[in-house]
Amino acid sequence: MNDYSNDHSGITDQSGNTGMVLTRSQSQLPSDDTKSVYWHFRRILEIAANLGPGEQRIIEGVPPEHALQIIESVEASRPREEKALRASYNAVTHSLLIGPMPCQLHNSCQPWLMHEISEMTSTGWLTPQEVSILDFQAGTTIDGFQGAYANSVKEPDALLQVDTDLIPSLVVEAGWSESFPKLRSDINIWMDGGGGATKIAILVKFTKHQGNRFGAFVEVARYNAAGGWIWENRQHLFPTPPNQNQYIAVSRAEIFGNHIMPGRNPGDVWNLDLARFQSKIRRAAQRQGWAPL
Repeated sequence: MNDYSNDHSGITDQSGNTGMVLTRSQSQLPSDDTKSVYWHFRRILEIAANLGPGEQRIIEGVPPEHALQIIESVEASRPREEKALRASYNAVTHSLLIGPMPCQLHNSCQPWLMHEISEMTSTGWLTPQEVSILDFQAGTTIDGFQGAYANSVKEPDALLQVDTDLIPSLVVEAGWSESFPKLRSDINIWMDGGGGATKIAILVKFTKHQGNRFGAFVEVARYNAAGGWIWENRQHLFPTPPNQNQYIAVSRAEIFGNHIMPGRNPGDVWNLDLARFQSKIRRAAQRQGWAPL
């Protein structure tokens, strides 16, 4: 059995008290107040040791009051552990999703989104002033959700947000078929817990096939003016569909929310090009020895 302990690393909870990042490094057990955190963290590391490549696992029954500290401990363990992990948490279902850091195939959404921003800028769809307040981030831990999802934590594969906002306006999350149902069910964290800040959530599902082959499709959840959200039609990436003119439409209002610059039309639409996304996926797959269907 591995030896676990606490490391006083100055994490501060919402009440202003100093918390602890849990590690393996010392023999002293956590105090009574943190045994629940310690128990879950030990369980996570033990499960992680048996995870296969790209495999993710759902841990049920994690109390909301300990979730953020557990995730901070998972993040702090990355330099020390053989398998670097990432985690997200649903405060409504009390479930924690853990898995290895994303592979190049999953990360292909990042160069794609960066390419789209470059195209928006070079064509003048985005002005330099708009670009100056727009943040692109990847692998960023997001909390600050509202209502029943107040203690939830997410770590999207890519996001766009105005630099003064807490919750991103557009997120992309990718997963293999085994973890995709959890990603899909957790979409409520963004679309309901985001308080209307997240306008578009793009989910990318990869499916494994024999001979290092894979398929992929995207699904989009979109916030609407009525204060709700809907799933849009699924669009297949691989096998490549006969219709090559596939895109995801995003408006200036969906990206910038209440931060529309003077003189800019909130109704202007940019089509995120899925053919460019396919190209990024192919290149990432080639580096990993995979091939699309």
